Amino acid sequence: MKPERQPDASGEKWRLKSIPQTIWALGFVSMFMVPALMVLMNVVTSLTAYPVERLSDRIGRTGMMAVGLVVLIASDLIFAVANGGWAVAAGTALWGLHMGLTQGLLSAMIADNARQDLRGTAFGIFSLASGWPAFSPVLSPAGCGKASQHQPLS
Repeated sequence: MKPERQPDASGEKWRLKSIPQTIWALGFVSMFMVPALMVLMNVVTSLTAYPVERLSDRIGRTGMMAVGLVVLIASDLIFAVANGGWAVAAGTALWGLHMGLTQGLLSAMIADNARQDLRGTAFGIFSLASGWPAFSPVLSPAGCGKASQHQPLS
């Protein structure tokens, strides 16, 4: 919804008209609640990461990684059918649980499988691969436009 300019009582300044009292994200979660949801996700992640790492040392990393992926699927399904703020909060909490279950395990798997003299390189490549999607909203429109100029899709 594009705001309309409308002069105030003095006629000199303008104010935004037709913007709701809260700005909505996902249709039913206030934009101002997004930081609280991120805090929820990080609290759940931080509360689960250490116990999960201890457990994975005893029972193995592969099974714990599978549990983490199942939790991610459950989180995504909740987000897909969410019809209110509580559903989004539940999906966010499960997303935090997924992060607590998998992120430390990925690092441990890299440390377990990389040669000792190449361990730093392995972590660098992992960090590059993990961080690259953060740039994709910025880089992909330019990259896709450039690629489509040279290689038509049809």
